[in-house]
Amino acid sequence: TTPDVSLTKAYFGSNDASTSNTDQELNVGEEVTYRLTITAPEGTGDLSLTDALPAGLVANGGEVISLGSGTNVTTDNLSVGDTESASAITISGTGDEITFDFGTVLITGTDAMTSSNTTLVVEVTARVADVVAAADGAMLQNTATLSISDPGSGAALQSDVTDTETVDVVEPALTVV
Repeated sequence: TTPDVSLTKAYFGSNDASTSNTDQELNVGEEVTYRLTITAPEGTGDLSLTDALPAGLVANGGEVISLGSGTNVTTDNLSVGDTESASAITISGTGDEITFDFGTVLITGTDAMTSSNTTLVVEVTARVADVVAAADGAMLQNTATLSISDPGSGAALQSDVTDTETVDVVEPALTVV
């Protein structure tokens, strides 16, 4: 049998060294980066990856980091280095969702699932908004969903794959002197 396509979403860091990155704690206004890794076997499929952000996080951007190794992965719509300025990476008008439309993806030359030549990696950056949902102690969980379909028929090749990541909102402790 052919292995299914998988998705891993991970907290990759923030732009504020004063918060605890090991605990995934963020301040209002801080920018967080998530790394999403798709691992796929040899074959062809239409891939679409959507990262749905909860209230309290607003998408700032997205970027394609890598597409396999060498020339074994081709996509119709995206290339390494593409950002949200590419038409196939869209951020919703409210910033609560970012979608990477890879189009038809072709992975060749791999007889088994190996992470070195069958991974597609993207990054999503989001900002913690100054809203009630991002109050001190709020746990903001967002979910990425990967859809895989047959390029010819549009039928799903497997069930959608999801992964989640959670960050904790903290407020700075102020001391009045």
